[in-house]
Amino acid sequence: MPFRTSIHDYEIDHLFHRFRHVIGDSNWRQRVKKLEEETRGNKFLRHYHLLENDIAYQLNNCSNLERQHGALPVGRMDLSPVYPALAFASHCLSTLERMDATNRTRAIGRIQGAFRNPEDMRALQLEFTAGLHFAKLGHRLAWPELETGGNTYDLLVEDLGPTGLEVECKAISEEKGRRICTRHALDFWHLMQRHLMAQTV
Repeated sequence: MPFRTSIHDYEIDHLFHRFRHVIGDSNWRQRVKKLEEETRGNKFLRHYHLLENDIAYQLNNCSNLERQHGALPVGRMDLSPVYPALAFASHCLSTLERMDATNRTRAIGRIQGAFRNPEDMRALQLEFTAGLHFAKLGHRLAWPELETGGNTYDLLVEDLGPTGLEVECKAISEEKGRRICTRHALDFWHLMQRHLMAQTV
């Protein structure tokens, strides 16, 4: 089954409905609820959480729109802010459709777990982006780690070269090399603000 490289507007609502059914909207709704609770305790975390968990927030918006309108309001409002999440959903479903039952269950678990760990989510997005590049060129793809559970490379371009091209995806975040990560710095600023405000009262 080919890897999907495009989505039409009329497919958006059905696509989200399928993804919600397969993955479970509790995964992104619970994640956003937890992040919002943290934000109420530290306003400095708001922007950080939105950037680090953009897919979860976008899918949560989709869930809210679906509950409000009965379906995603395609054609009635601008849905472009949630396009990245819908593309991610399409890539996930396109990959899951290729799998047998055992590997499909394993892959669903990995996708669900990615909502709890932004680094894992970025890894999945990077793999799908690499796959999208080769799929648009007309190549056949396989995801060994997702499809067989093997601890190997991330992506196999099956028809490129005599034995296929093995692709290992690696990403470097803004946090790489920092002695103090952004999250800890924001927690520190929150504590400092409380201390400084107490001193000025």
